[in-house]
Amino acid sequence: MGFGGGYDDPRLNAVSFGLLAPNPHNLQPWVIELVGDDGLLLHHDTSKRLPETDPFDRQIMIGMGCVLEQTRIAASAMEYSADMQPFPDGANGPVAALTFASGGNADPLVAGIMNRRSCKEPFEDKPAPEKLAEKLAAFADIYTAPSVVETVRKLTFDAWQVEYETPRTLQESIDLMRMGKSEINASPDGLDIGGGFLESAMALGMLSLKTLQRRAPIHLRKGCACTKPC
Repeated sequence: MGFGGGYDDPRLNAVSFGLLAPNPHNLQPWVIELVGDDGLLLHHDTSKRLPETDPFDRQIMIGMGCVLEQTRIAASAMEYSADMQPFPDGANGPVAALTFASGGNADPLVAGIMNRRSCKEPFEDKPAPEKLAEKLAAFADIYTAPSVVETVRKLTFDAWQVEYETPRTLQESIDLMRMGKSEINASPDGLDIGGGFLESAMALGMLSLKTLQRRAPIHLRKGCACTKPC
């Protein structure tokens, strides 16, 4: 696995991959401070909060955890360990401190770092193969029971619908939309909308920030096609 920066400092090489981790609305809400010869501090950049869609910073803290975990995994590829201390100075200080040391073993997830991507395709309505579920169970809790899956699916849809149909939460996301290649390249953060089909819709005036602001009732789960809430 090649490293993004090719730095002499293993912390920078590891962080060059850690920064690719998923985070809410792709705002990269962090500042990383190198400490001494073997440490770093991860700080929360509070100017990049999401007060409407993430008022308790829950999603942001999950994103911070993703950065730390991906940094640790990347460090392991160089046979370094990265020991973490969360909130070393309390809740109002850095989110975490990492200390690097030689002698780590490569994490089996190393091979997947460069393959990770946001899946924006519909999921097939069938359970994960049993062998794959067993393999994934080493890294997370995996649920395949149909009743549990349906409960989680309904909860997820209902949560999304509340966010979509609440003007202030919808607006926060719209304000962070990057529409088209030029906007995406100029501001590579936020929520990107691009690709040939969508770019054509933008050119024809069928898709814009104004059209995104026109909320329509969503009743996909019910299969309802009415134009007013039912």
